[in-house]
Order: sequence, then C-alpha cells, then structure tokens
Amino acid sequence: MGRSKPTIQDYLTMRQLDLAQEAEKCHSQHDRLWYNKLISELYWVEMQIKGREQFNSDCPLDQLEKAQ
Repeated sequence: MGRSKPTIQDYLTMRQLDLAQEAEKCHSQHDRLWYNKLISELYWVEMQIKGREQFNSDCPLDQLEKAQ
C-alpha cells in the first residue's frame, strides 16, 4: 500500500508554509522579501484554483502565521 499523492492545493499550502519557515531563518532582508514574493505568487495560484470567494484576505502571510 503506497502513500497517496497530496493534492495540488495541499502541495501549494505545504510549500507556502515551508517558504515562510525559510524566510524566518534568513539573515538578509532581501532574501526574506524574495521568499515572501514566492509565497504571494503561490497564494495567487491557489486563489485561481479554488476561486477568490473562498479567500478573505489579500495577504497570504497573515493566514500562514495564523495556521502555524
């Protein structure tokens, strides 16, 4: 019995959380901003898949902080 593959939405959420953790470890503000940009782009993709009506914020970083 094998593991089931995560859904695209699960993968996007996982990657956003991973990137947020990596951003916290950055010593450079420039690197931290780059990670935040990547998180925002993945959030946009997630919005396009699920539909905007399911999202209540334009800022994915606020939601990621609440999820942790």
